[in-house]
Amino acid sequence: MSKTLRLLLVLSICILPVFAHAATTASLSPASISSSPQSQFTVLVSVDPQGTENFAEKVELKFPADLLEVRGWNFSPQWVALTQSEYDRTDNTSGVLIKTAGYPSGITSKTSFGTVTFFVKKAGSGTITIGNSSSAFLAKTQTPMTGTGATVNSVAYVAPTPVVQPVPKKVVVAEPVPVVVLEATSTIEIATTTEEIATSTQTAALADALPESSSRLWLWIILGIVAVVVIGLVVRARATRV
Repeated sequence: MSKTLRLLLVLSICILPVFAHAATTASLSPASISSSPQSQFTVLVSVDPQGTENFAEKVELKFPADLLEVRGWNFSPQWVALTQSEYDRTDNTSGVLIKTAGYPSGITSKTSFGTVTFFVKKAGSGTITIGNSSSAFLAKTQTPMTGTGATVNSVAYVAPTPVVQPVPKKVVVAEPVPVVVLEATSTIEIATTTEEIATSTQTAALADALPESSSRLWLWIILGIVAVVVIGLVVRARATRV
């Protein structure tokens, strides 16, 4: 056997186990999260044995504790949870979440592992990563698990400035006051006329009330008075001349 053939045989013996045990990977979906303070979002965690049969998975997530807080976790169907402390841990102070579970029938392709709910504390940005203690459990061995995380961007909501519409001013138009013009002359004339009518009426009524003989008597008395006045004036005039 030539040296070249021997070298190829040795390399094949060393490389075969590597292909037989391909690394299991973990991934998060969505890979990019946009949120706002005081809100929650959910991330799906999946594992992919890449053809190698796995019977259990241990997934460690690391997150920025000043920005995020774990509020809940749910395993996907068929997974049986392991609750030992080193396999099940939620630490919101250090920013670590560890979940471990077995799959009795085993998996060989990408499978949903579970969902985690995060609460956003404030505005900011950070990354959720797959921790170094993540592992895949095969039939007779355990291998490290690697994977891709997710980025989180939290932006504070700024309410738009309301546009204040100017209130139109109400123009109050004063109603014209009616002007009453009193015609004094006409009133006086009416009053005078009324008074004359009343006097005439009274005189006529008095004349009608007196008998005819009495009217003649008063006429003669008036004529007598007038004659006496005239005579007196004549006498006075003569005496003045003398």
